[in-house]
Amino acid sequence: MIYYAHPVSMYDSDDEKFIVKILSDLGPVLNPNGEEHQKGYDVEGMAYFIRLLEECSSCVFSTFRDGKIGAGAAKEIKYFLERKLPVFQCNARYDAHTAFLILSLRTNLSEYEVLTVDETRAKLKELGFR
Repeated sequence: MIYYAHPVSMYDSDDEKFIVKILSDLGPVLNPNGEEHQKGYDVEGMAYFIRLLEECSSCVFSTFRDGKIGAGAAKEIKYFLERKLPVFQCNARYDAHTAFLILSLRTNLSEYEVLTVDETRAKLKELGFR
């Protein structure tokens, strides 16, 4: 199963729907955007998601539009990297004129700015979420 790590700001967007549709052609996808997952997070925090990752054999992730990675997604990505499981960055855009998806294999997060929990919350608030 493919785990799709991405910012909450992408939830229910056309980009998210497009990415999940394409990834589903490759195999089953575990998308954390779901009411049952929100309930699990509300009760257990990130421990809930880390437990879900055990069901998955690879990870695809999306960054914020500025290329930064939120704290939660980074923790999920690191889970796969530490276990030497495949991790791919997903660059995709979907609109009336453009549709593309590029997956790039990643072996570490050193080239990314990874936000702290507080920075992630501030970024989401800036974007109008939570």
